[in-house]
Amino acid sequence: MFRLITDKQLRQKLGGCSEMTIWHLRRDGKLPKPKKLGNRNVTPEDEADKAIAELVGL
Repeated sequence: MFRLITDKQLRQKLGGCSEMTIWHLRRDGKLPKPKKLGNRNVTPEDEADKAIAELVGL
């Protein structure tokens, strides 16, 4: 099932990090660039989970 998560949900997955941390990780190519859905940034959950796994070295 294809699921989109908001930036708030992504921050929660990363342990409650700040919006600026998300911005830096995206800028550095460590997280996927967001897609716009209305006025919200969303990211496919499977892409986010893969990027997080690479961040923690799994």
